[in-house]
Amino acid sequence: TDEDLDGCRDATEDSDDDNDGAPDADDNCARLANSGQQNLDGDAQGDACDADDDNDGVADASDGCARGETGWTSGAETDDDGDGCRDTTEDSDDDADDAPDASDNCALVANAGQQNLDGDAQGDACDPDDDADGVADAGDGCRLGDSAWASGSGTDIDGDGCRDATEDVDDDGDGVTDATDNCPLIANPGQQNADGDTQGDSCDATRNGEALATPTTTGGGATATVPPAPGSGSAAAPPATRRKPRLTLAGTRTGRTVRVTGTLRLPAGVPMSACSGNVRVTFRTGGRVLKTKTTKLSRSGRPRACRFVTRVALRTIPTRLTAQGAYTGNAVLSPAATRRLSVRVRGAGGA
Repeated sequence: TDEDLDGCRDATEDSDDDNDGAPDADDNCARLANSGQQNLDGDAQGDACDADDDNDGVADASDGCARGETGWTSGAETDDDGDGCRDTTEDSDDDADDAPDASDNCALVANAGQQNLDGDAQGDACDPDDDADGVADAGDGCRLGDSAWASGSGTDIDGDGCRDATEDVDDDGDGVTDATDNCPLIANPGQQNADGDTQGDSCDATRNGEALATPTTTGGGATATVPPAPGSGSAAAPPATRRKPRLTLAGTRTGRTVRVTGTLRLPAGVPMSACSGNVRVTFRTGGRVLKTKTTKLSRSGRPRACRFVTRVALRTIPTRLTAQGAYTGNAVLSPAATRRLSVRVRGAGGA
């Protein structure tokens, strides 16, 4: 009844309840002495009795900048850590992880440890591709795995973001681990193997224990033409002689995209540096060349073996489509000592 205990009843007799020299009618804190009448945000309440002096939506009790800037509201876009300090002008640590914004590799995502697997400008907490392999973390099976490599047909057959040579135990992603997969570079979840040898039908050059086609000599190499077969088409070159590689191809298509995979078996005594060569794949129908594509080989992780995968998109798929591969050689194996072969791509012709 008498805020300032001056003996005058506040409701009827006292015109300055808090006795701060500001008449109640004009006092922005009528029952709390504030003779200076400070009012940072210019609202109806003076700072002495205002629960949010700067009117940013964060109560003074938890506002790190209670008497900071006005004319803004704290939110996800303006105040990342909700501390009441405006990110763009007041807050030197927007995400409150004790790493100053100037040196924080994720300035808007708390990461006190500043972990950064690939050493780029973004820390792991905010980097969409932590290991910089070209596969986004959301679809990367090894997002915190090897860095300093790029996912591609020669390094990551199934595109799962796991490096085939060191991380991936199922290179072709068919659900069968490489250690037991009879075609580790060609998806064949059923592991069909008609002749019961070490190679499944999808990658076996002799699916029934006999050569699928009789090679005919053409120029400096040999060419074998394979008729269509269920599953996929495949063919192998004649047995390699000393310092002549053995090339195996398999072809499939999905819609108008043709995919050819291959393995180059190196002869004894040839160093793995031969895997730095290329394979040129020529797609033909009849005697007409539709497209030619050169693909770099990579090591397969198996003794004396290189591999490659190539894809092309064709406007139309002819009734008979042949993919012919030729190893173009390098300093170790000369182009003249190569084998060539053809495979008829499964599904050629029709819809």
